[in-house]
Amino acid sequence: MDSVTRTLPPMTPGGPCQFMLKDGETLYPLTVGVNTVGRLPDNNVSIRDEHVSRRHCAVVVHTNGQCEVHDIASKNGTLLNGKKIAGPTRLRLGDQLTLCTRKLTFVAESTDPAKAAV
Repeated sequence: MDSVTRTLPPMTPGGPCQFMLKDGETLYPLTVGVNTVGRLPDNNVSIRDEHVSRRHCAVVVHTNGQCEVHDIASKNGTLLNGKKIAGPTRLRLGDQLTLCTRKLTFVAESTDPAKAAV
């Protein structure tokens, strides 16, 4: 199993994880703070799809390693593992976000070389 899809804890004592959204073969790194997702080019994660809202949702990465997704009043809503979210919702590794017909997977990769071999 590759290091991108392997299940890792959000933060490990030996080194933090880098969170990402995976869209097919494309990986979008997430930073601590608010990461906007939508079709506008100035989003942190810009999805070129006319059905995705300009600012569809946001993934918030906290310094303690917890992450959550917020829908930003998108036209069609944001689904987490097939269910429409009604408010801020915690993300776990492997969760799937659906924005219209686009599916993004929440993944992590260890930034600690010693952990990458685990």
